Amino acid sequence: MSIQSAVRTAISGAAITLVATLVSIYIVSQFLRSPRICLVVGAAITVIGAVVFACAASPGVLIFGRALLGLGTAGSFVASLAVYARRFPPDRFATLAGLQVGIGTLGALLATAPLAFSTATIGWRGSFLGVAAVTFLIGLLIALVVKDNAASARSRETLRESLSGILAVLRTASVGRLFVMNLVAYSTFGLIVGLWGGPYLTHIYGYDLEQRGSFLLIPVLTQIVDPCCGGRSTA
Repeated sequence: MSIQSAVRTAISGAAITLVATLVSIYIVSQFLRSPRICLVVGAAITVIGAVVFACAASPGVLIFGRALLGLGTAGSFVASLAVYARRFPPDRFATLAGLQVGIGTLGALLATAPLAFSTATIGWRGSFLGVAAVTFLIGLLIALVVKDNAASARSRETLRESLSGILAVLRTASVGRLFVMNLVAYSTFGLIVGLWGGPYLTHIYGYDLEQRGSFLLIPVLTQIVDPCCGGRSTA
């Protein structure tokens, strides 16, 4: 990977992160009255983003596709948390959230050796079209299975009330410690697995695409197991 391509990769990664963060805040404040709609609309935008990324012919379109991916996936975790909070007892929330993170990290698992195999077989564009197809099926399943309860449908919380609730959560003493812990831990994980780990293994140790995918499988497996154990222990 050249310096120029690495910079482009970093910019596209920053685009998806920035968009996901901003949209998550808006979703928390507005759309969580209907988690089902959030998940279905998000899946649709993700499908479009994956197709745009797969068909991109320039760095600008690649970044746009990544931004759409960030926009589409931003609400999936938060909307799921809303479902857990409304439909399950409070003492099960941490366990379900931990399972959500662990299962969600399966995407990072598929981005290692399986993606390397897929890229070698059908190319990276075909792989992203496959992601679009799978996401479409997931969105369709959510639309058919997940239902909004009557209480959430009647909810008409204002933007100001929503933001006040978010600020109240941020003032909780333990939130700051959890924020710093996740900021350090997950950013390091994303930096190594998602950006620089692969090029480092290739340029320093001579690993090919499949070898570095298999090596990066190890930290992804630990990332899957850790949230499940952490959520269970705090439940």
